[in-house]
Amino acid sequence: MKRDYAVELDKLQQDFAKSVSDNDGNLRAGSVNLRTATTTTVNNLFSSPEENSASIASYMTSLYKKNGIVGGTVRYFQSHPTYNYSIYPIMNQKSGYEMKQNLEEYLGVAKFIDDYNIKFYAPYFFKQTLVNGVSFFYKIQDSKGVSFMEFPIDFCRVYESSNSVLHFELDMSKIKAETLGLPNELQKALEAFTNGQVDDEKKWTEGKWYKVSDKGVAFALDYSVMSHGTTISEFASLLIDSLQLETAKSNVEIKDTLDTIRIIHSEIPTDKDGKPLVTATTAKIYDTAMKRALPKGISGITSPLKLTNIPLNGAGNTKAYDTVDKAQQQLFLSTGTPSNLFGGTTTSSNIVKLSIQKDANWLYTKLFPMLENYYNYELSKYKSMDGLIWKMKFVRQSNFTLKDDLQRFEKQLNLGGSRTEFLAANGMSPVEIVNTLVMEQKMIDIDSIMLPKQTSFTMSGTGEEIGRPTTDEPTDDTDRINDAT
Repeated sequence: MKRDYAVELDKLQQDFAKSVSDNDGNLRAGSVNLRTATTTTVNNLFSSPEENSASIASYMTSLYKKNGIVGGTVRYFQSHPTYNYSIYPIMNQKSGYEMKQNLEEYLGVAKFIDDYNIKFYAPYFFKQTLVNGVSFFYKIQDSKGVSFMEFPIDFCRVYESSNSVLHFELDMSKIKAETLGLPNELQKALEAFTNGQVDDEKKWTEGKWYKVSDKGVAFALDYSVMSHGTTISEFASLLIDSLQLETAKSNVEIKDTLDTIRIIHSEIPTDKDGKPLVTATTAKIYDTAMKRALPKGISGITSPLKLTNIPLNGAGNTKAYDTVDKAQQQLFLSTGTPSNLFGGTTTSSNIVKLSIQKDANWLYTKLFPMLENYYNYELSKYKSMDGLIWKMKFVRQSNFTLKDDLQRFEKQLNLGGSRTEFLAANGMSPVEIVNTLVMEQKMIDIDSIMLPKQTSFTMSGTGEEIGRPTTDEPTDDTDRINDAT
């Protein structure tokens, strides 16, 4: 029987190919298709953004935690305002259009609004609204103060606006019966839903949406949320740009791999007919021994075939780094914040300064009215002894322009401006202003403790006359306002 050497040779070569295959996938690019699919998925979400708002919010939350540029941008806007605020009364017919001297009234209002812990919760409201587009909270109040319970956006939708404050309804079908810590109102609503008692149209919609009382509040920077019950983040466009940036970074990884990898070829000897002179088992032993000894970054190949020397240096995308830079620039462009603000190259500090001012103005026109509407809605529930209507307002100042803002308030103060607003601009809450000043003057008599020190401004050349002179042109005989005693 004549042997078919071609068939045997093909069988041997297949055995060798299986024994030295790249099972670890060291040369594969793996994750590029996944990122491309993710970009496609996100693009599809934006075909109906309001309907997919929960999914977009989920992506944004993940992006906020993963992407340094997006996380830094959100934190930048969150920390922009000082959240300093003041309170003031409005005279009306009920108060007789008068305003009496009543310290108890002021302190009552100051304590009422202080219980809302504005400087703690307001930044969180803002951050969640920036990331999700809309945020939902339920107020829990007791004698110790006010706290808030947050609900996922896919559980809620806005259903009405009262005095420019958004209220929401809650999908009780998504609340588990064993959920602990629900407020009493929502616990009763869950029991009613479980028992099928959902016929009251004033409280229920579609048999599962419970209209939360005015203890529930929704925050959204885009008031068009009333049209769909939900909305998406102001920064939602960052999703696509950030995913493109991730793809660009992936290309850099591939390029770096191609530029640095080295291949060691162990050629198996063959006879004149191309038949290997060692068995596949023996070749496998040598192949394993060789790969075990190779340092990281070097791959080994064992085969009876000739290996052509093809240099991989520069074989990848030579413009991969340029692609990353452009993707990052696009990401910053989408935030409306120049990369210069985060350490990018610039030849003018005015670009950064003007950008900060622009962002501050955006906050003053979008964020502050939204929060003020809510807190003033709550203040309307305060029962005034004098029949006054009380309001609060955030001081229009930024942590990034604090020095200039304080100088502006100081100039206004010299021209007869509000002293309480000036103190608020310096970080004092309404309840701190009165209590601190009264404590200093009446409790510890601070003027008797803090005597002026003897300096060139408070004493004469002899060192015997202390205090400020009564004239702008003092002489040695000029009386002093404060004597040595």
